Amino acid sequence: MIMIALHWRRTQACFVGRTCHSWTRSRSITRNVAFSNLSATQYTITEPGVDPDVLQKTVEKHFNNLHRYTSEKPIAAHTQEAFTTLKEELIENDAPVILDSGCGTGRSTLLLGRMFPEHVVIGVDRSLARLSKNGVYRQQSSSSDKGNRDNVIFVRAELADFWRLWLETPLGSLEKHFLLYPNPYPKKKRFQNRWYAHPAFPLIRKLGGNEILVRSNWKAYLDDFSTALSILEDLEGDSPSYQASGPSVLDPEQDAWTAFEKKYFDVGETSYELVISKI
Repeated sequence: MIMIALHWRRTQACFVGRTCHSWTRSRSITRNVAFSNLSATQYTITEPGVDPDVLQKTVEKHFNNLHRYTSEKPIAAHTQEAFTTLKEELIENDAPVILDSGCGTGRSTLLLGRMFPEHVVIGVDRSLARLSKNGVYRQQSSSSDKGNRDNVIFVRAELADFWRLWLETPLGSLEKHFLLYPNPYPKKKRFQNRWYAHPAFPLIRKLGGNEILVRSNWKAYLDDFSTALSILEDLEGDSPSYQASGPSVLDPEQDAWTAFEKKYFDVGETSYELVISKI
């Protein structure tokens, strides 16, 4: 196990029970699909999606101000050091890369490492408290048994800063990008904390990759995420082009990728997946 620890801070794919997104310049996206047999739990988010005009203006603002954001906001020191260490670890590695952004406790990163043994899987989270819940992470400095998970790297870093550094110095061929944190600030007053309303949102598309996969128990968030990327593609008007499929309902009988998903599956909370593929 390779570990990094710091002590600072478009063809439509349509299925039953799935919203179909054709990611085109027209952005004619179906947003209201009736899902049958879906029951509410204590974790269900009932907040509606964002007003389309507000979302359009927000994405446009961050697109137009991206240079100012990246030039005026300094890179966090601990993120810069983590990235430098990561670069040293990967300098002779030519395996394709999977990025698990906001990996939390690292459950999803380890699972992805087993699913994709020929890839380097990088789990990034800013919280030492969350990462420290992962026994492998805690033992990283003394463990000599890498087992079959030596393709996994954990990095404690600020995500937006990490993305910026990656764009300046790519550390491999990014094949898949996962964003699996399920509750991205549903209260209206926290709107601008959601990734699609964050100043760093344009960086996600610039990172590229053959596939971006987002999961949540809040379907409206995934709808808005898809729409925001479509708006961004219109504004940028360059390649790569992407096509969105979903949100589709996750099978609760499958392995939970995150601690959140396990909690949801255990109580019958419905979770969704949005897959965004390069075309």
